[in-house]
Amino acid sequence: MKINIEEILNKEIDISKLLVRFALNKISSEEYKIIEIWAAKSESNRNLLIELEKSGISVLKREFDINIQEEWEKFEVASQKLYVSAIKGSSQNKKSNLSLNVLLRYVAILILPITIVLFFYLKNTDICTNVYKPVVISKCEGISKLILSTGKVISLTSDLDTNKIDFKCTINKINKLLNYKKIAQKNNIIEYNELVISKGGEYKLILSDGTKVWLNSETKIKYPVIFKDDIREVELEGEAYFEVAKNEKVPFVVRTKDIDIRVLGTSFDVMAYNNENSIKTTLLKGCVEVSSHYSKRKLIIKPNEQVVFNVQDQRMNIKKVNSSMYSKWKDGLFVFHEERLEDIVRQLKRWYNINVVFRDLELKDYKFSGKLPRFENCNKILDLIAETTNIEFEIINNDIVIKKN
Repeated sequence: MKINIEEILNKEIDISKLLVRFALNKISSEEYKIIEIWAAKSESNRNLLIELEKSGISVLKREFDINIQEEWEKFEVASQKLYVSAIKGSSQNKKSNLSLNVLLRYVAILILPITIVLFFYLKNTDICTNVYKPVVISKCEGISKLILSTGKVISLTSDLDTNKIDFKCTINKINKLLNYKKIAQKNNIIEYNELVISKGGEYKLILSDGTKVWLNSETKIKYPVIFKDDIREVELEGEAYFEVAKNEKVPFVVRTKDIDIRVLGTSFDVMAYNNENSIKTTLLKGCVEVSSHYSKRKLIIKPNEQVVFNVQDQRMNIKKVNSSMYSKWKDGLFVFHEERLEDIVRQLKRWYNINVVFRDLELKDYKFSGKLPRFENCNKILDLIAETTNIEFEIINNDIVIKKN
């Protein structure tokens, strides 16, 4: 069989150029179809495409120090040697040394430096106006709000001028912290503030008694600017982690829609979102008492125990847990333990701008365990789930269709 070395090299170079365009998001839909056909030919092709899609130019810049002219000269020399070697092999009828598979393997070795060079060479080139862009679902960047006792709503933006308003607290805009500790009481009227955390947001709160509160996304907390002398009460919807300042004479109470949590001094997590089927109170340190609004029953739990209130039947029970898992969200982690995919998706929706449709309803009950960083975009988490299961995530705009692979 006659082999056209020049033709093979040209084909591989053309593919390299398309890969460059793909990584630069400068590829037409027709060119993307060509890449898909190429990727389907071998596992190494697929892996290279996946790596380029994940890393793009940023990793190449970080990992390689490229001299464009020098790399092109190296390639020209190498390709010329390959061409001469192939011609000699052909003339001597050494078919074993000139099989197409071997030749393509040598050509493939040359492709990576070509691709790297083309990345830098074409970085600022307008290659194509009909652009194909892989969909990336980013973290929501909503604005959290502080509602004062007067009803005035303050958007907690980075450019907020804190000198114009009497907040009765200090605001650290960089660390997203409101601090009410040691605020002077001006009169006997109890004033309440409400902090509303946006989708994809987080905030930290230090109450007037020194209690520290970490607030998860889509959470509301209502609290007095100064606590009463006989009780410390806050109202919560969503999820928060509390480190309660110890005061045996003045109990601390977290009130939710269905249950109350009463403590003296402790660390615990409360998840009380309105769209969840249960309210979970998880104790890390100390001791808490949980009571239902629908019965006289009260449960006292110890560290590494959790009270689960079932919203439907209004019953409470205690279960043993690894309590540290339930506060990892404040450290930027998603932690799942035998958790249903439908429940995981609800957590993701609080952080990322997504809508989810289950094409195969049975997938809702698939269970997962793991610890994942809260990435800037949702795609990495979906990729990790897909790689270990037969589940496929199809992304259309900001809609995610979940189906069997």
